[in-house]
Amino acid sequence: MSELIDPRQQGPDEAGFTEILRLIGASRDRAMQAVNTALIDLYWQIGEIISRRVAAAQWGEGAVDQLANYIAR
Repeated sequence: MSELIDPRQQGPDEAGFTEILRLIGASRDRAMQAVNTALIDLYWQIGEIISRRVAAAQWGEGAVDQLANYIAR
């Protein structure tokens, strides 16, 4: 995002534009944080499933590689 300029040195329209840019930036930041939180939750869930299956001897060595190849298809 571009540098913020002191609103006192701007015309009335530019000061409003700066405020709108600030709102857009703040919303973008919140959206990225929400996406990152959702991805971290997903990775924990995947790790939990893999750990349970490996511990129960349902999946052996190479299961993660097989899963990666399956997802890539």
